[in-house]
This record gives sequence, C-alpha cells and structure tokens, in this order.
Amino acid sequence: MQYIGKKLVLIFALAFGLLVQGPVYADGSGPITSVPITGAYSAFHREDRNHISIIEIAGNYDKNLPGGAVNVEPRSVVAKEFFRTHPDNYDFIIAFSTFEFNTGQATAFHWAVQNKVQGLGLPPFDVTQQFGSNGKLQGFIDMAALTRYVADPLNPKSEEVQSVLSHEVLHQWGARVRFRNPGGTLNNSLLGRDGSHWNYLLDTNASVEYGAKWRDNGNGTFTSVGIRKFFSPLDLYLMGFYKPEEVPPFFLIENPAIDPSRLPLENDTVSGTKRTITIDDIVAAEGPRVPAADKAQKDYRFAFVLLTGQNEVVTDAQLGALNQIRKSFIDRFAILTGGRGTAQVYPEAMPVGETGAPTTVSGGGVRTAPTSLADGLAWLRGKQSAEGYWTDKLTTRMRDTTTTLSALSALD
Repeated sequence: MQYIGKKLVLIFALAFGLLVQGPVYADGSGPITSVPITGAYSAFHREDRNHISIIEIAGNYDKNLPGGAVNVEPRSVVAKEFFRTHPDNYDFIIAFSTFEFNTGQATAFHWAVQNKVQGLGLPPFDVTQQFGSNGKLQGFIDMAALTRYVADPLNPKSEEVQSVLSHEVLHQWGARVRFRNPGGTLNNSLLGRDGSHWNYLLDTNASVEYGAKWRDNGNGTFTSVGIRKFFSPLDLYLMGFYKPEEVPPFFLIENPAIDPSRLPLENDTVSGTKRTITIDDIVAAEGPRVPAADKAQKDYRFAFVLLTGQNEVVTDAQLGALNQIRKSFIDRFAILTGGRGTAQVYPEAMPVGETGAPTTVSGGGVRTAPTSLADGLAWLRGKQSAEGYWTDKLTTRMRDTTTTLSALSALD
C-alpha cells in the first residue's frame, strides 16, 4: 500500500487509539496454482534474534519479473528455508526487508498459499508443499522495506504499518464475494479495485479492505465519515469470527458515473441510489461459509521474518523497530476481531529430540549424614547450567527448571 499526498489525521476511537487516514495501495495474489523452480534464488536462515527470524536472500526479489509475471519463487524459497529451521506450525509468514525492491504500485502484498474455506468466492487450492509446509501455511505477506514504516507507537504515523498489515492479512479471506439479484443472476458490484477490494461506494463500516462508512444524508446524497479502520461485520463473517445472523444489512450506493475501484476518501459526498444488501444475498450467491463460525479457526500463528542481503549486518535498531510492530500487532488483531481472535507472534524452535528409548537418569550415592535444608538448597543452586536452566535430561528441562525455581523461591 502506498500512502500519498495527505497529512495523517488523528481520531480517538473507543476501539483503539490512533487511526490512520489517507489512501493505501495493496495487492492480493488470489489463487496460486504453481510455483516455478528455476534455482535462481537462495535463502539462508542466519538466526532467530529477539523473536525475529533473520533470513538472507539472494536473487531478484522484485514483486514482478522483467516480463511482468509475478515473482513468487523467491517467496517460496524463503518459506522453505524458514520451515527448515522451524516446525510446520505457522499460518502466516510476514516478511519485512532491510533493503528496498520494486513493488510496483503496491507498498505491501499478500500471497495466498492455500484456500480450504468455502463461501468466500475463491476456489480451493493448495501449494503449501511448494512453500515447505504440509498443509498448514495459509499466506505469505511481503511488507517490503522496514524503512517504509514508523514503528514508534508514540508517533501517529506508526498506525500506517498496522493498517497495512491488517489489510494484507484480511486478503486471505476477502474481498471476492458476490451477491444474488432478485432475478437469480449473480452480481459482483460489491467489488472494486482488482476485484479483491471492496467497492468505493460500499458501506463497509470503514473496512481496512476499502469501501467506507457512508452516512445517508436523506436527500439522495451520502458522505463518507470513516475509512480504513476496522474489520467490517462482513469481513469478520468471511474470516469465520461472525455468524451470518451477526452481520447486519448494509448498503451499496449505485452510481455508474463513479469508478468503484477508487481508493477510499474521507469526507467525500456523492449522490446515488441506495441498495440494501443482506448476508443472505451473499450466501445465496456463494453458499454458506464452511467451516462456520462455531467451528472456524480463531487462533493464528504469525512468523515475523527480516530479510537481509548476504553478509549484511542487522542492527539492534532494526530488530527493535520490527519487534515493536510485532508486539503491537497482537493487540491490533484482538481489537479488530472484537476479542474473538488471537495472534501468536513468537517463534518456535525446531524440536531437537529424537524418537527412541527414553534417557535413563541415574542418581548419586545415598546420603548418610543427617538431612540439611541448607545443603539441599546449595546443591540445587550448584546444578544450574551456565545458560540458566536446570535439567536431568533435555525432554524435562522446562519442568525441572520450573520446579527448581519454585523450590528456591519458597525455601531460599
């Protein structure tokens, strides 16, 4: 998404602090049916530091190839390298970079790796194995250069990165649905730019996926009084957080003279005819969402990756900025989903244990001297490793450390 020409206006809302204004450009890939394998790219996982996975990438990382085709292969290479060193337990990989690359008109974009949900206006597809996952990974999000954003939460411009990131995550489920006309034909007038964003004239309660919160002025005109702030009720239905009965009727302003692909603009007054649409109209066109809200996923795991050039030094300031974005997203995701969704944003190491016979733990000699609490506590303190933990064997490290700390806290 590309922010142009406007000063940010602060709005204090009950839901969450500072809200961004101004148009944003972003792309969603739609279904990916295949991933080229040319060998022209390589990636190396350097380390996980401060909850960020640092991965070196070599090769052309531009959004599009010189011929215009989408450049999905390096994204699959990065994902494969991530899953080489992490368990296949992530729904989204969110990649920022230390370097700039050509993103076209977009500032950030979403790559759909699979879709198994019915009722979204999307066909089923699955290229997860070409991204190193066995059916778990749902999407890969390119947020582009870290320097494009402000991370300091005390700076109003920090809202930009959270708005962009929320927009890209939402692309996994929307916006592609149609509705059924009274005569039975299908209508795609809900859709605007690229057929993957909401119509400029759609009353979306200020969805981050465009449209606006339109006020009916009662005289044939409508004014946009909010843009790009929330997940709308329709968004939350598509994501699996709302049941159909929780989505109130909304409306579309019909005016063929206005381009539906326009970007959201606040305080714009337009004329047109109000057309009311219900969730039943959408279900009639696309079928019900499956799985339904009572069975849909609510807890999502996000991996935050910092892409860097080969042998490039990653600074503490860069990691600090990305960590601030990562931690802020936990709250933002919960707020946007009305507390129904959670974002897990901490990396998980690849298991190092091997299947086989259990490790045998042998004790020392039997103590013949009288019991002594002081001796016991001193022995426990002496068994702490240089890294800070206590363990009999690798598989019980967490339990042993927790139990020992509890004993020392209570008795020492």
